[in-house]
Amino acid sequence: MANLSQKEINPLPVVVIAVVLVAILGYVFWIRPMQMEKRAAAEWTSPEAQAKRGPNRQVSPDYAEAVRKLREKEGTAGRNVTRRSE
Repeated sequence: MANLSQKEINPLPVVVIAVVLVAILGYVFWIRPMQMEKRAAAEWTSPEAQAKRGPNRQVSPDYAEAVRKLREKEGTAGRNVTRRSE
């Protein structure tokens, strides 16, 4: 073991490994989250996404019937109840 302290190590592989590690970590923790954030913002503001969550959105008759039954069951039929008005 005394010979290990006397051996020279080539710094090139260590530098290459460090650069690759920094590149991977930069991609995983910086570039990829920015890409996902931009994609989510673009999808959220698209006309199709806005139409799906807007007040005049189209719903299936089955869904509307299920909502009506739940509102009757809760005693809120005919009223537009929001969290602020409760």
